[in-house]
Amino acid sequence: MSAPAEVLLFALLAVLTFFPLVYSFKILIVNPFPGKSHDLPFFKLTEGLVKKGHQVTAIGHFPLGTPLANCTYVRLAKPENVYVSFFDLKSFSGSRSEKWFVMNIVKDYAETLCAKDFASDSVRRFFNEIHNFDVMVTLAFSGDCFFSLAHKYKVPVVGITGMYIPVWISERLGNPSNPSYIPNVALENMNPMGFWMNIENLLVNVYQRLFYDYFVVSIGEKFAKKYFGEDLPSLRSMAFNISFLLVNTYFSYFTPRPLVPAIAEMGGIQTGKVQKPPNVRFVTLCLHFNYPVEFSLLYLIK
Repeated sequence: MSAPAEVLLFALLAVLTFFPLVYSFKILIVNPFPGKSHDLPFFKLTEGLVKKGHQVTAIGHFPLGTPLANCTYVRLAKPENVYVSFFDLKSFSGSRSEKWFVMNIVKDYAETLCAKDFASDSVRRFFNEIHNFDVMVTLAFSGDCFFSLAHKYKVPVVGITGMYIPVWISERLGNPSNPSYIPNVALENMNPMGFWMNIENLLVNVYQRLFYDYFVVSIGEKFAKKYFGEDLPSLRSMAFNISFLLVNTYFSYFTPRPLVPAIAEMGGIQTGKVQKPPNVRFVTLCLHFNYPVEFSLLYLIK
């Protein structure tokens, strides 16, 4: 290669190094849940994607405090219809029957998300407009009616759960929920579980899956077909086509469990930039309880 050609090649590589190609996407983020606590991960995700140069359209209940460039926000409902300091924990008895029938609350959420939010005027206007997106990020929890937007815009779906993975969400990605060692979040069983706990865990898993498929999904199906036509594919089939799932947990706090490659934990995303830890000495203390489980407590001693 001649000297001028080498110089030209070096110059070209230098330009490509200092001016990298950037691929930005049009992303639709939908969080229909009217609870402030569930909105924090969505807010941080929206903020992070916008800062990376993507064009984001967000649908939810809690508008961004400071408007962001390249971000369009569609508000779902009036401020008085959201859940902020909504639950009084004293109203929950913690009884076994209350934990078994927690699916009634999930059903109520489906009716709220699909009957009110999905049919709100702002969403209806958004449906009637012409939009193009590359990917959709939405809550994977209850009702599933907003999955119909993925069919409308012909885009892949990334799901988010603001809590531990429910069994009806876990099965959609082929993730193991073996009741012999993975406790159901509604029961709050601690490992290791005894024989009768395993039996109860199995029965609750089966009950929740059947209840969700036959009673909760049908609510979203009714409203989705009302607005997009009877030829709309089943929401169950759309939900099983989730490409990726982000879970707001972390193994050091929640019960460690196997996760397929299509699931990633994002616990702590709402905490912001990680601060440098202080210059301290670490001591690990192990406590042994009545059951064969060791807890490592990390103490900071200055």
